Amino acid sequence: INIAIEIPEFNPSLYNESVKKHHIESTNALAAEFTLTTEQCFIEEGLPEDVIPDIANRLNSELVVIGTVGRTGLSAALVGNTAEHV
Repeated sequence: INIAIEIPEFNPSLYNESVKKHHIESTNALAAEFTLTTEQCFIEEGLPEDVIPDIANRLNSELVVIGTVGRTGLSAALVGNTAEHV
């Protein structure tokens, strides 16, 4: 919202599509390094605590491994981390 106010020609839809394209391209490049197919990669919008369990259920997964940056202190108390939320 702040960008849209400060830069009137800012197009949020175009920006979102650009960010999504970047994530898809980066994911596909990383997947190729490990000989994974694009069908084995999932990029979906939403909160991790909603999206990750949903994909795990659709895949009938028995195990989901989630990394963490090890947030500590005040930021850990206020924000938590994805693994805790999932």
